[in-house]
Amino acid sequence: MTNTRTKEVYSEVNSFLNLLLEEDRIKIPLKLRKLINDERLKDYNPQYSFEKPIDEQEISDEALAMIALLHINYWCNDNEEKERINNILKNNEDKYQAELREKYNPDNLFKKQKSEILNLENNTITEETAIIEYKEKNFLKKIFDKIKEEQIHYQEKLIKTSGLKNKLAQTLVCSADKFLSKRESTDGLTILAGFPFFEDWGRDTMIALPGICISTGRVESAKSILRTFAFYEKDGLMPNLFPEGENEPLYNTVDAALLFINCVWLYYEKTQDIKFVEEMYPVMQRIISGYERGTNFNIHMEEDGLISAGAGLDQVTWMDVRVGEILPTPRHGKPVEINAYWYNALCIMQKFSEVLKKNEEQEYGELAQKVKESFAREFWMEEKHCLKDVISETKADTQIRCNQIWAVSMPFTMLDEEKERQIVDTVFERLYTPYGLRTLDPKDEEFHASYGGEMIKRDLAYHQGTVWTFPMGGYYLAY
Repeated sequence: MTNTRTKEVYSEVNSFLNLLLEEDRIKIPLKLRKLINDERLKDYNPQYSFEKPIDEQEISDEALAMIALLHINYWCNDNEEKERINNILKNNEDKYQAELREKYNPDNLFKKQKSEILNLENNTITEETAIIEYKEKNFLKKIFDKIKEEQIHYQEKLIKTSGLKNKLAQTLVCSADKFLSKRESTDGLTILAGFPFFEDWGRDTMIALPGICISTGRVESAKSILRTFAFYEKDGLMPNLFPEGENEPLYNTVDAALLFINCVWLYYEKTQDIKFVEEMYPVMQRIISGYERGTNFNIHMEEDGLISAGAGLDQVTWMDVRVGEILPTPRHGKPVEINAYWYNALCIMQKFSEVLKKNEEQEYGELAQKVKESFAREFWMEEKHCLKDVISETKADTQIRCNQIWAVSMPFTMLDEEKERQIVDTVFERLYTPYGLRTLDPKDEEFHASYGGEMIKRDLAYHQGTVWTFPMGGYYLAY
């Protein structure tokens, strides 16, 4: 069992590793990074900063020693620096052996030092680390300065790539980079859904990719992410949750696949990379075909051309909370945003078919027109000047929710300008806040004014009035 002091050392090392660029951090084996993170003291999270002198930052000698070993073994490219650090470690080792010669058998001390300290096979970093007296904070200062220099250069490169001149936009470009990560199980880039609790989710990735990658000019990153998802497409669906280890992906999302097509379109608009579109075209064909003929989670096209999804306890839209046998926000049927995504995807496929000369544009165009007519007829609520949230023949249908904003904000939309204006006005009057959009009209009897308390109370309020930030993107795009 790892003692408290060693756990504190792990915490210090873990906090330091968080300063590294992703390209340097992933050079450290995943198993070792996971060990450091798992074994750290969870309520001890020291914060290290480039803006503060190194002498004023609390970091133990043991942590310094471990960082030194990680540095020379994994991300240091300076051979002279490696040799210097190794000499210091050797000198410290010799001194320690001399001091303890009478108490311990010197033949057993520090044997295979590095392999024991960084012993991945036994899934441990031994407490031998604690006896190395690596007190030269000047060493850490050099690493700090090096990392800071790399960070500044890296951020300058990101800003240059984006082509954005506005200072706030440039800050957002650098901040967006923090959500990009490499997934070991797919060996490709991915987008983290949110700090600190969520890893990468298919739906969240497709929502965030246009802002994090395409608008920032990181088109190669976008391409890498889209290729990863294309590889895992199954039955016309995209993964909602990627596998860990030998586990299979989970596909319980109706929106990720349709948003995937939207991302390919936005990528094409930005790059005019028709070769990539042609590469993705068969995947997009399978998505449309899967939704049209029907696929898992009761996702299928009805006779009116609209998409219906969900059954039983399966929650497949982003409002997916389930509390035991309770669905706080049941949206089985025809969700408004899913059908906005569906129409948008059909129009995109019509455009791509024309560009690639696939001779399928008429088929896609006719189905899109059918969807457009059905949507306007079935979703519009004249008395409320907005759209139904879902068509399910329940009271949930006429609840005023933020999901309708995507019927106005997608590249291809179905309603006339006057109806779109009324939707935006209604969303502003009923759901807008400076921090995001409410998930439910405050006048609704099911509205929860606060989110807090025990988990069941939080879950019941999760999409029943709680303000979410990400729909604000749809609101802005609606203009």
